[in-house]
Amino acid sequence: MTEERKPQSWWQTVPGALTAAAGTITAVTGLIVALNQSGLFGGKEEAHKESAPKAKPEPGPSPKTASPVIPGAAKAPFFEDFSGNPLNPRWKILNHNPSKTAIQPEKGTLLIVTESGSIAGTATNLKNQYVLDLSLPKGNYEVIAKASLQIQSTHNSISLGLYKDDDNFLELIYWGSPSTDTKFSDGVDNDFYRTVSFVKEELGRRAAFSTEKRPDARGPRKEPWHFLLKIERNGNEYTGYFARFPTDRPPQNIDQLRWYKLGTHAWVDFDGKLSLWARNGNSTIHGKGRPREVAAEFDFVLFREK
Repeated sequence: MTEERKPQSWWQTVPGALTAAAGTITAVTGLIVALNQSGLFGGKEEAHKESAPKAKPEPGPSPKTASPVIPGAAKAPFFEDFSGNPLNPRWKILNHNPSKTAIQPEKGTLLIVTESGSIAGTATNLKNQYVLDLSLPKGNYEVIAKASLQIQSTHNSISLGLYKDDDNFLELIYWGSPSTDTKFSDGVDNDFYRTVSFVKEELGRRAAFSTEKRPDARGPRKEPWHFLLKIERNGNEYTGYFARFPTDRPPQNIDQLRWYKLGTHAWVDFDGKLSLWARNGNSTIHGKGRPREVAAEFDFVLFREK
């Protein structure tokens, strides 16, 4: 005999109903969360905005390529970075040899290849001397140039000058100074000291301050040396300085460089003009050959009032 299913009382069915309802609520809640994450309600984009890491700022120029700040350049009476071609018409080129000099706007440099010639002493055959046809300030000022040269021979040189004429000028020069025990290789001098000198030539007579001859600054360089030259005027006194320019860690400001003082020349009523040149001089190397021709480059030049 089969048993009939007895009807359950209301109190007996409530717990089951509650359990079923709880399961339904849980399922619906899970569905809503899934739909929200899928972007149906616009929540996915907002969630991504909150969880995505903040974008990092674009990196600045590499220190190897960064250009230093030149305080006062914007207000300087004259500033030249050799980025334009043709050259500023204020520049006059004395004894021009176009095959040995050029403006390189892609590099922003003035190139002068060293060759025979000089204005030292009685010599008057310096080639490719750039003279700025612009009067310097009457008060105190400084003239600064950034340059590079890979010295290979005695008398290879690059100069920043204040020039009046061939017998009257100030010259700040980086050059190969002959050693006392000069040696030769295929007739070319390869033993010298890399030297910086500050020269005064008045009426053909020369006086100079120079760096010491150091063993670690002897002979040809394997790569160009980058540096700055500075002539500073205070009243009737002119002081020469130079500073190394580290290309692997360029300074942010040229005034932060360590400037080395060479010496001071007194000169009353001197009226020279800014000038740039590079040369090999007129001497043969003890009659055994001429100095090698090398590339000398200027990156910028300016004068600013103090």
